[in-house]
Amino acid sequence: MAAALITAQEPDENGLDPVYTAATVDGFYFEPLSGAHEVEVINADAAPHDVNFETPFTGGVNALDDNVRTIPAGEKRSFRIKPSVAQFYLATNPDTAKANSVIIFSFPDGTTGMTCALKKYVSG
Repeated sequence: MAAALITAQEPDENGLDPVYTAATVDGFYFEPLSGAHEVEVINADAAPHDVNFETPFTGGVNALDDNVRTIPAGEKRSFRIKPSVAQFYLATNPDTAKANSVIIFSFPDGTTGMTCALKKYVSG
């Protein structure tokens, strides 16, 4: 199974009450077309779990390690991805095979009690 598309939720004049999606081991992807994005992860489990922001540059002299972050048990974390940083995470879209077009994040050590939401912020 491959990562699935997650839709960015954008605040309006009333703010944003995000809708959360159950995490999957294969994770999700999104296209960072404009503005900053924020991945918010809730861990309702009694054990900590990781979220892995994948980097496509895993071999050679320019290799970058994946960005793995631990969400403590019973807590929520938000990860802002600014346009200036997004370039280091751009991977091939699993649905269209378009190179350097999406950011992929996954939950490699389990998904029990894990939910996430993608928020989009447009400056202006």
